Amino acid sequence: KEVVLQVALGAVAFFMIISLVGGCQGDIKKYKNQIRSMEAKSGLIKEFKKSQSDIDAFLKSIPPPLSEGQIIMVVTDLADKNQVRILTFTPMNRLETTKESYQETAIQFSFQTQGYKSMVRLIADMEQSEKNILKVRTCVIQRNNQEKNEAGLFNFLVEVVSLAVKQ
Repeated sequence: KEVVLQVALGAVAFFMIISLVGGCQGDIKKYKNQIRSMEAKSGLIKEFKKSQSDIDAFLKSIPPPLSEGQIIMVVTDLADKNQVRILTFTPMNRLETTKESYQETAIQFSFQTQGYKSMVRLIADMEQSEKNILKVRTCVIQRNNQEKNEAGLFNFLVEVVSLAVKQ
């Protein structure tokens, strides 16, 4: 009887050990899956933080917007350089866009020049100004209807814009 009892207890103990090991294996798999999902989430968090730092660095590299007075000074210097005469300048309403994340400061200039080359050079200089801070939105050429002694002179209107990024 004792031998049968010991064999039975051994068999019960063996099945209990197998059951415990099997149950622990299931728990181990569950915890390993949780660890993998947390590692994947931490990878996403690292990517987000890297993207956020890239965005911050980009926003810091954007030049500050120019005021109306600064735009006028820059354009005056460029007009002198290209031998173009400024007839008038008119600050335009500041435009805040609703869909976009920027704000525009625009000034309309009226220029007079002898030839097209000076006009093209002036516009190119504005577009390629330091750190691309100015943009030419429109340019309209107007022929003068004055006397023959001023033949060859023509006027043109240019709308110059400086953008400010909203953060």
